[in-house]
Amino acid sequence: MDACFHADPDFTGVAIDHYSYPTRLIRLPFTPPLPGLRDLADGLRTFIDERHGDRDAIFIIAHSLGGLIARHMLVSELRSGRNIKVEKLVLLAVPSTGSTLANVGSLVSMAHRQLKALAKDESGLMTLNIDWEQLKVEQTVQVRYVLGGCDRTVPPESAAPYIGADNKSVIIDADHRSIVAPTGANDLRYKTVKRFLIQESANVPVEKTIPRGLARPADPLFDVYTQVNEPYYVVRSFDNVLMDVMAKGHVWLTGQSGIGKSAALRRAVYSNGWAIHHINLAGHQFSSPDGLFPAICAELAAIDYNNPALSPSATFIEQVNYAKRMIEESLSDRVSSKIIEEIPLTSESLEEAVVVIARFLDLLDADAQLHGQVRFAFSSRHNIGQSSSALPSKVREKLQILPVESWLDSDITRMVELLTPAIRSELPIDDQKAIVAAAGGSPRFVKMVFRHWRNGTAGDDKTEQLCARVASDLIS
Repeated sequence: MDACFHADPDFTGVAIDHYSYPTRLIRLPFTPPLPGLRDLADGLRTFIDERHGDRDAIFIIAHSLGGLIARHMLVSELRSGRNIKVEKLVLLAVPSTGSTLANVGSLVSMAHRQLKALAKDESGLMTLNIDWEQLKVEQTVQVRYVLGGCDRTVPPESAAPYIGADNKSVIIDADHRSIVAPTGANDLRYKTVKRFLIQESANVPVEKTIPRGLARPADPLFDVYTQVNEPYYVVRSFDNVLMDVMAKGHVWLTGQSGIGKSAALRRAVYSNGWAIHHINLAGHQFSSPDGLFPAICAELAAIDYNNPALSPSATFIEQVNYAKRMIEESLSDRVSSKIIEEIPLTSESLEEAVVVIARFLDLLDADAQLHGQVRFAFSSRHNIGQSSSALPSKVREKLQILPVESWLDSDITRMVELLTPAIRSELPIDDQKAIVAAAGGSPRFVKMVFRHWRNGTAGDDKTEQLCARVASDLIS
């Protein structure tokens, strides 16, 4: 679960931490007593105050006994009148009404305070549930109960305290341990938790439907496009062309750095409602065309950390079958898009690699299960098919190559007009025109100028001086 969160671009910038506490199934004679539920809850409050007291919003994901600790803390916070920063709580296989196994465990473990708290007839657990309801905790904190259909430790009737409640999810093939062990980003165990954390809730006031911790405000100078940044995206005629091409098949964009190729691809994917998997090959070391497809296979396998590595001696067909298997395992109910950029090849090597990629895409689309379910989109600085060895027509039929030109001055002007009120509202018209003239059709140039102003690194430079500095930085 932790690996899934860290690998998910939707959680970029979100701090992830873990509250650990001493526990064991059996307490042996003469060993130190384990802390009780109240002490563990107080410890969680201290942990949050000391390590995350400056955060605006906190989400808790808790499993088994951890869920009782979190619930106890929230009840204590409400009773004391403290300001609760916890916005969402995920309870994974938590014995909300006790667990039969805990009853058994309490018979064989000596004075095990934690197991006693899990027992079905434990009065403290009953009191917790009464307080939970009377204090209307779920009107303050959004809660999702996630149950394991094969959980014999905490059966569904124990993990979901309210019959008929609509804030529960059942993972039918999960047991008490596997419910917190998704195999990858498309595993239902992870997707269920993620969807609850990032989507709106119909059971809370409108002002609380978007969690403050994840739904960050739109960034006028965004580096990576997400839907929240749409208000600051300058839509050009090229975007309509790209949307049309991607709806029909695979695409390869070419053009110099800093003209918005990646942003355009990501926006087209989001606009189509597809799933997105962004692959950056900058960390791969290869210089020949033969290295591109194995690198892509390795990135596809990395979607799930349990996938076996591709054999270095694998033939092309073996590589294709491997890639298809990785794609099949990650399919969901939406079209899956694979955006691949930062390809470390020269223009000549790229043309050879494109032929190989087109062969792979042809075999991919020939698979009835995958045809229409996957879209590949590539991005490179070097032009393709412009040399004397033009690409075969079959390659162009399978992979639409679109050159992305520098922006028109009219588009750069729109960007400057969009950023000025958000970043530097007092910027004179003449200075805005100076930025447009100096940008040379590069939206990256414009953002770098405004970023200096936002970060306070422009110093006393006039607009013309700042533009000259940014131009120098881009060249170097």
